[in-house]
Amino acid sequence: MIAYKKGLMKRFDTLFIIIVVTAFIVVYAVSYFMFDMLDASIGYKYGTPIFIISLVTAVYYAFKYYGPQKWEAYTIIVFVTAITWAGTLSTIQKASFICDAIFNKQVDVIVPVVSVTKKFTKSSFSHTNVSITYDNTEVKLETSRTNFFLLQHKKEIRIIIGKTSDYGYYVTKLYTSPGEESQATLLYFKDWWHRNWFWPLLLGGFILIIVLTVVFGKPKPVTLRDEIKVKKPMPFWKAMALIMLIVFGLLLLAYLAVVAYVYLFKGGCQYCGG
Repeated sequence: MIAYKKGLMKRFDTLFIIIVVTAFIVVYAVSYFMFDMLDASIGYKYGTPIFIISLVTAVYYAFKYYGPQKWEAYTIIVFVTAITWAGTLSTIQKASFICDAIFNKQVDVIVPVVSVTKKFTKSSFSHTNVSITYDNTEVKLETSRTNFFLLQHKKEIRIIIGKTSDYGYYVTKLYTSPGEESQATLLYFKDWWHRNWFWPLLLGGFILIIVLTVVFGKPKPVTLRDEIKVKKPMPFWKAMALIMLIVFGLLLLAYLAVVAYVYLFKGGCQYCGG
């Protein structure tokens, strides 16, 4: 009976992880194709409950797999809590933008551009910050690295913009002239190559070493011990990844429950609009 329950829980965990990964991929893919810009001053609403749930679940699974006496458990607690907190918060923010973009009003306007700047994270060009004037307010937005080369010389742009109650403004369409996007992409790749030319060479050298090792290396002889199948405890990094997915899934389900409650019993988002 116990073995049956363990097998059932294992199948449930596998299905649950597949659903979580699928939801994560869908949210980020839809967000990527739906939005050209998102609010740069996104806050940490829901950050505290997400952190608490992440920490409690990480502690439970870390001690379940390794026990309180092993250092791996405490490492898992730190990594899982930090990564699932950041990943879940980011996913919830994107899901909020998607819901509001689908159900709420957006406006087609021409707005002045205040500034366009590159945002660097540890010397790496991570995204572009764009400040515009909209509704008598300076709105700071984040957009792709490619769009820096598209917008850096513009004084005004035409966009379709909306606003959420939780996380501010979003742009679902940035109007461009024919050929502008391809030119901006070309300029971006030139800029990237100028800053990162050594990484492709390093990767190519690594691949070449692997190929030479596979082609000219001698296979290791199989020993009797290799043929004996020994049940080993779950590898450390596999356990960490599993716990992260479980925590992320629980947090995502909690957020979806909140969204369902707001739209079904509270009449939707009454503060959203263009």
